[in-house]
Amino acid sequence: MKAIILGSGQDDGIPHTSCFCEICDNARLEKIYQRLAPSLALINVAEDKCHMIDASPDIKLQMDRLCKYRKKNECSIDALLLTHSHSGHCGGLWRFGKESMDIEGLRVLCSTKMKEFLEGNYPFSLLVERGNIELNVFEVGTSFTLDGIGYQAFNVPHRDEAGDTVGYLISGERELFYLPDVDYLTEEVIEKISGADIAFIDGTFYSKDEIRRYREIPHPTMEKTMAQLTNIDTEIYFTHLNHTNPANLEGMVQKNIIDNGFYIAFDGLEIDF
Repeated sequence: MKAIILGSGQDDGIPHTSCFCEICDNARLEKIYQRLAPSLALINVAEDKCHMIDASPDIKLQMDRLCKYRKKNECSIDALLLTHSHSGHCGGLWRFGKESMDIEGLRVLCSTKMKEFLEGNYPFSLLVERGNIELNVFEVGTSFTLDGIGYQAFNVPHRDEAGDTVGYLISGERELFYLPDVDYLTEEVIEKISGADIAFIDGTFYSKDEIRRYREIPHPTMEKTMAQLTNIDTEIYFTHLNHTNPANLEGMVQKNIIDNGFYIAFDGLEIDF
């Protein structure tokens, strides 16, 4: 099994729309500093099956990058799993409609509340009506296997204006934990991180001081997360980085993260599991 980070940025990616801070300007000048919106690919190499978690606004580029992993070099996925209804995580669904791919019957796995959101809101409802996507509900908290890849979805606290938010435990030869978006780390979440071999977790902000609107859009800061997860054996990568996060720049912040035994995910990162 192979896991590939297709996007390690927050919902708008880096560079951020109409922002000209140092981090965004660096990303405009050099691709190495760019981060697409959040998405993870999971590939069962033996069976040539490819899944994607979340359909970001950058899905066109992200699907193109998956071609090299397919035996027929096709730009396609066999299933899509969703975490929640925020734009950076489901905005790319529209690409499956007739104005773009016009795909037929793509399996989309989600919670009951997410299904209700998609069926009840245009333009997503149109994709369901036309048969571009086929919604499959999983029971949160239970395990299921799809194309030889094991999953368990679980609810996490987040700004759920519509629907709910889930994270995923993913099983191959090793166990991988994926949680790009959460308001704070609960005891259950910390337990799941501790039990996994590899974890990709919310690294939106390094500290609360980065953004004046922090109370409106809370995320566990990297500083607090590192303090909470000290002495855990799990290989932990921060993803979903906001353009304000100083971890995007080479320097003391990056060094501090690495010195504490953590890693920063990047677009194109591949891990066998």
